[in-house]
Amino acid sequence: MGIITPQQFEMLLPLACAWAAEQERTILQTGVGLQDSQLADARRVGVARPDRIRLFRVVQIPSPTHPDLAAAASATGLISSLTTGLTVQYGIFIRADCWRERPFIANETLYQLSYTPSKCCSPSLTDQLRTKTIELDLDSASEKTRSAREGTRFTPSYRSSNQARP
Repeated sequence: MGIITPQQFEMLLPLACAWAAEQERTILQTGVGLQDSQLADARRVGVARPDRIRLFRVVQIPSPTHPDLAAAASATGLISSLTTGLTVQYGIFIRADCWRERPFIANETLYQLSYTPSKCCSPSLTDQLRTKTIELDLDSASEKTRSAREGTRFTPSYRSSNQARP
């Protein structure tokens, strides 16, 4: 897909919201509720309705099936093989190797706070995606400048904000 322009971002946002809503439905139907300690953690960080949160254990966080959306998720690093969790309103995907990590799950419940009832995608997710789009544009521009200065061929690469687990 290459660099995601602001226009492409605005075009992809409704697709991303629809995908997120579909994923949340899946998690709410098949996921498990928080355990007592996890409920207490969620309340401690300010989640008003932690009883509505459901966790769904997966081997790998699912990627969108729509080709443009999948390419954007990959290009931004939002979803990769390194992604350990993904919160979509009251549904949280947890990668299997992180399933019992209480601090990690408590952190994922924090993302639920950024959702509002009238928004299908949280404002913080939208801002995060816009920021990644800007970062990709800046990285690409800087790499193109370096390539031109050195007389080498520019090949775009995308860095992921996800970290490998030890």
